[in-house]
Amino acid sequence: RQVFWYITLPLLRPTIVVAVLFRSIDALKTFETIYVLTEGGPGRASETLNLLSYHVGFVHYRMGYVSAMLTVFVLIILALSLLLIKVRRAR
Repeated sequence: RQVFWYITLPLLRPTIVVAVLFRSIDALKTFETIYVLTEGGPGRASETLNLLSYHVGFVHYRMGYVSAMLTVFVLIILALSLLLIKVRRAR
């Protein structure tokens, strides 16, 4: 257990951070699978930010609101990416 904790895990940490970064971005941009299977339903149980922006933009025609919402979404992804990159370089 100590070999894993003090030798193996520190050597794998940069790889784990990059994998977490890629999976986080991939999870945040999920749209097509949810739209094809449930369209955000039942009710709004499986609605994500991307699906919400689609409905607000193309069903309710509120393009300015969607633009602002997705700009904040991109900033959140950017902040998460920068945080994970900073953690990777700190080690």
